[in-house]
Amino acid sequence: MRAPRLHSSWQLKTLKEVAAPIPNAIVDGPFGSNLKLSDYVESGIPVLQGKNITNDTFDWFDIRFISEIKANELKRSSVRVGDILLVKIGSIGYSAIVDSLQEFSFAIIPANLAKITPNPESVDTKYLHHWLTSPSAKNYLLSSASKTAQPALSLGKIKELPVPVPPLPEQHRIAAILDQADALRAKRREALAQLDSLTQSIFIEMFGDPKSNPKNWPLQKLEEVTLKITDGEHLNPEFSEEGMPIVMAGNVLEDSIETYFAKKVEIGLGEKFRKKCNPEIGDLLVVSRGATIGRMCEVTIDEKFCLMGSVILLKLHRQKIEPSFLNALLKHPVMRSNLYKTSGSSAQQAIYLKDLKNLVCIVPPITLQVQFAKQMDTISKIKAIHAKSLNELNSLFSSLQHRAFRGEL
Repeated sequence: MRAPRLHSSWQLKTLKEVAAPIPNAIVDGPFGSNLKLSDYVESGIPVLQGKNITNDTFDWFDIRFISEIKANELKRSSVRVGDILLVKIGSIGYSAIVDSLQEFSFAIIPANLAKITPNPESVDTKYLHHWLTSPSAKNYLLSSASKTAQPALSLGKIKELPVPVPPLPEQHRIAAILDQADALRAKRREALAQLDSLTQSIFIEMFGDPKSNPKNWPLQKLEEVTLKITDGEHLNPEFSEEGMPIVMAGNVLEDSIETYFAKKVEIGLGEKFRKKCNPEIGDLLVVSRGATIGRMCEVTIDEKFCLMGSVILLKLHRQKIEPSFLNALLKHPVMRSNLYKTSGSSAQQAIYLKDLKNLVCIVPPITLQVQFAKQMDTISKIKAIHAKSLNELNSLFSSLQHRAFRGEL
């Protein structure tokens, strides 16, 4: 990362230099074998996950727990309110300020997260978080990650992240301006979330709760209503500046596939990778590993891309199942919970092909599914308007961040 141009009163420091002067101010979660699936219990000390970071904000949901005894063994990886979380494996660079732990005094993080405790005498927490979410900082983190199918950041690289540091009053001012601008994006995201809630309401009204199945729809395994369920390439390819986008976990969003910033492979290699799954319009993609496990979307772009092994593709039998219906079904909390139960023995969750194929689903008449799809098409058009507005706000916000960290606000 090229050092940002600094205002004369600013300093360029490393993340380590602005962290609190305490042990483990920047720390990652325990090695996989030190935190296993068998360590989780019904109640105790919370363990935060990558999925608790949404749009670079902290989201307290679907929390898992370990015993106090186990938590004390892992106290090196403790997190408290005011700390910053950073994804270091998989969806590199996403971060959030821990603004609440409910009634708990601390939590533990797993191996795919790092924690940063800022030094309030050196850096404003909100200012630092805005820097961590800036394009410059994210480019540093992405370029510093391992070039593997599951990119990973070392703690050393995280500690060496350059941070432009103005005087504290200037940090407070910059953070306040960026907070105000970010609030506009939050309102647009809330509008999109409300449309998602409407989707689930329509789904329940038409098809009922998929767990209790009050309308007695036929039940079938997912492999019985699909033509193919397969994952992407597991080899570590050599990336290139030009070529075919290779979609990884971080490129699968809730309503779209992000290919603009996706890594690329040479066209011939991309075509070879495509033969395994051949993504097309109407297919579904499901993230099977990493911080965004369970995230899914329908393929709606007529563009050639290939997949890495952290993404599963479902090619549907369109006479039996509609993409919009299956997308909504699999996003229902009950079905998501069933997906997460397929995690295996490791504390790092995963969704496995065999379990996805055997997932039992309600299968209403295709005519009813098509009616649902038509309603979803109307909602999708409204969402597209909001999404376009959000993209424009994101671009403006990135420009504002760029100016802010050059001392030009």
